[in-house]
Amino acid sequence: MEQVLKRLLDRLDLISEENAEILDSDVRLQLSDALFNCYIDPIDDYDLPDNFGLFTDEGNQKVRVALKSFVDDAIPLAIQLKLITPDDKLGEFQNDDVESSIGSVYDDYFGYIEVC
Repeated sequence: MEQVLKRLLDRLDLISEENAEILDSDVRLQLSDALFNCYIDPIDDYDLPDNFGLFTDEGNQKVRVALKSFVDDAIPLAIQLKLITPDDKLGEFQNDDVESSIGSVYDDYFGYIEVC
């Protein structure tokens, strides 16, 4: 799971080069909500949003593609690793030891997420 998370963080780092607003609290909240609803505690028939609060449609689309790629890789891996509950998945995702190539961690883009 660490490689899948690192790949997501690297992609978000690249997006942030042209879209610094990805680090804004509103965008982080939208990213964490989407992650929660499509991976941590999935909602049936949930579709990733087209807008995450970035200033451009292109930036929003890049984020959507990055999240979709993460989810497509993470779901089968979570099954393989027997990460069944939302707490299991969240624990693996909120891994402070996983950093992007430039040192970003999950909290930079998603903030701290709690299972309600």
